[in-house]
Amino acid sequence: LAVARSIGDADYKDSFDLEPGEQVVTCVPDVGECDAAPGDVLVLACDGLFDVMSNDDVAQRVRAGLDAGDALDALAAKLTAAAIDELGSDDNVSVILVRVPE
Repeated sequence: LAVARSIGDADYKDSFDLEPGEQVVTCVPDVGECDAAPGDVLVLACDGLFDVMSNDDVAQRVRAGLDAGDALDALAAKLTAAAIDELGSDDNVSVILVRVPE
């Protein structure tokens, strides 16, 4: 769900017998960890991107852009444009690419 909905939508969070993370809509984030090696590229993006692209599709587009010599900022712009213009995302699309330092 969108970030704004996790803060609002009190009708979905009115079960007083449930903890905040157990409500239908919650502000408790899903947090995971993974290992990243020097040189890896991390994709930080909102649901507007992932509503229209799978993780694999994003990874393939990032790899293709890096192989073509695209700078990270240009590649982030391409992902954003593809999500909106090609795939029709009607949500906020924010993309940041970060290379893990050597």
